Amino acid sequence: VGLLFAPQVHFGTFYLTPELALLAGNAFSYVVSPKIRERLTLTRSHTVSSDVIEFDFTPAQPFRYAAGQYMEFTLPPSQADSRGNRRYFTLASSPTEDSIKLGVKFYPGGSSFKRKLQSLVQPQTLMAGQLSGDFILPTDPTVPVVLIAGGIGVTPFRSMLKYLSDINQKRDISLFYIEKTRAALAYTDIFTQAEAAVGAKIIYSLTGTDLKGWTGQTGRLTAEMLQAEVLNYKQSTFYISGPHAMVKATEIVLQKLGIHPSKIKRDFFPGLA
Repeated sequence: VGLLFAPQVHFGTFYLTPELALLAGNAFSYVVSPKIRERLTLTRSHTVSSDVIEFDFTPAQPFRYAAGQYMEFTLPPSQADSRGNRRYFTLASSPTEDSIKLGVKFYPGGSSFKRKLQSLVQPQTLMAGQLSGDFILPTDPTVPVVLIAGGIGVTPFRSMLKYLSDINQKRDISLFYIEKTRAALAYTDIFTQAEAAVGAKIIYSLTGTDLKGWTGQTGRLTAEMLQAEVLNYKQSTFYISGPHAMVKATEIVLQKLGIHPSKIKRDFFPGLA
């Protein structure tokens, strides 16, 4: 759009206006964007932690996506609050799995969308589209990777590590998973599998006050914790996923360690949805 609206761009005496440049940009975006529109049928919902429910959907037809990508989900028309009946969710499932999985965190006083989602029963359906996202693993498997998750931000990492386990691809990969309580940790079975199949290093850290019996790390991610657990951190690519405040705080830690911004990828989860 900026290129088309540059002063020197014209066809004879015809110069593009901002409106025409935007129209051309929107048309281009539509042409090159994926045209996926899927009807998903609920097959199962179950609890994976103290406040996270996983929803399994069967797509009407298989479609391709990369581990770590997201889609827009639309519930059937119903009474909704001001936030509407559409939301973006990262796919927690791996491309190697038959079902589409959503890991959703529920809060007291959540939106009408989440209440409606929680009340879905088999075999109700919803629509999904606008597959997108570049929060995906490096194509070069030799690049060391550090994944840092806060709360429900762990869902793209469940997708990535399940995918690597299923294709049996060894990688130099570490996951820091930060939660309040042990009961809130989700997908620990998948991460245990990834330790054996992928060689992944999993580091859990709890920030809550009730840590009776806990022998793992405690507190939020610090430079000292990262340096102790990841010896080659300066050569690594970092993926941060979680609430906005957690992502920003983690970026500051990485900047203090001298990590170049080009080696940091971010995925924000806006909280109440």
